[in-house]
Amino acid sequence: MRSNHNTEVAIKFIKKLSFILEVKSFLDISDQEIDRVNEIFFESSARTHFSSQKKRERFQYKYLDYYKIYHPELFFVLCDPRPIGYICGVPRILKEKKLFELLGHLHAFKDYYEDYPAHLHINLDQECTGKGFGSYLLGYFEAYLREKKLKGVHLVTSPGARNNHFYLKNGYTFTVEKTYKDVPLLFMGKSL
Repeated sequence: MRSNHNTEVAIKFIKKLSFILEVKSFLDISDQEIDRVNEIFFESSARTHFSSQKKRERFQYKYLDYYKIYHPELFFVLCDPRPIGYICGVPRILKEKKLFELLGHLHAFKDYYEDYPAHLHINLDQECTGKGFGSYLLGYFEAYLREKKLKGVHLVTSPGARNNHFYLKNGYTFTVEKTYKDVPLLFMGKSL
């Protein structure tokens, strides 16, 4: 397996820490840990207000629960021992018809999914950002994708998102900007 320099640096940093970190499969976490993952999701979200509980639940389903339900094998939680972050995704986005229905903006980047078939979401506890944990999780996720012989991975964000530098430094250097329903979007891809 190949590993990029930033992932190696993050792993060395984490090994120096005085506590043990563990990456757990979503299939192996407790109900309390699931609740903490849900908290991290909403704490990390750019959207914080919802006009109804139903809209809040739909938002959570589109960007978190879908991955728990349909791809729990590709959902990993970083614990110290309590969850401090997670990464989830799908291995081959073109096979995810339901996800395309939920997230219409995915259609804007269909031309790039052959080269970057896997799709990801990652979120960390706000107190854990900027400390190498995100790079560690990305490295773990990418290693899993390489084992499955996937040739690339991508995410979709906004051009001005504060975390774009994080993705660039971790090798997500193939970028394309498009607009979907008057919303500017940024596709970021990495070959594996």
